[in-house]
Amino acid sequence: MRILNKIRLLLWILVFFGAATAYVDYQLMQRGELPVFCKVEYNQFHKKETFRGIFYVAERTIRRNPSERLSISSDIQYRFLNQVVNIRTKPVSRENEYVMYVTPSSDCPNDRHVYQELEGKKVFIECISSLKLKNVKEKESKEFNEVLSEKPTFLNDLLMKMSFTGIDEGGTERYVVKDPSFTTQTFYLYQCHNGSNRDVTISLNSEMYDICK
Repeated sequence: MRILNKIRLLLWILVFFGAATAYVDYQLMQRGELPVFCKVEYNQFHKKETFRGIFYVAERTIRRNPSERLSISSDIQYRFLNQVVNIRTKPVSRENEYVMYVTPSSDCPNDRHVYQELEGKKVFIECISSLKLKNVKEKESKEFNEVLSEKPTFLNDLLMKMSFTGIDEGGTERYVVKDPSFTTQTFYLYQCHNGSNRDVTISLNSEMYDICK
């Protein structure tokens, strides 16, 4: 009988600890912070990061790398026992946001060419004759290549606006942006992750071949 009582007590302690840690981690994720009472798994192919607690599982889609803040990744699917909750990530301030003006090219899809050369990578465009950025606050427009010259890391900012859709066998990561508040036309970004190749292609072509082979 004493053994059974001890087992029951241990089970109650486990249930209380599991529920308490699930609640703490849920609150952390709601505030945009990483959970602590969990095991972390990362699927590089699908860019999915999974947090496994005692009674919960949470999953998010990575935009750049697993160390990025929760506030710039996808919304988080949080599952506690049989209950599923979507935790919305903290929205990015619109103070310095911009709109991408995309002008299609008439010669598509045979016009892929170097648009800008940055340190360690080349930026190509395809099916696009013009790319401009308009700052929402300052109401001024700049050519996209001018922005890249002034701030080469702007490509990382651009990826934050895009949804990851998959990676090809040759190492081409695929992204898409459809948000009408950000762009005048849906476009795609293909980024190489093959050895030292980090070239980027911005295109209106959704069926692009694997450019990183």
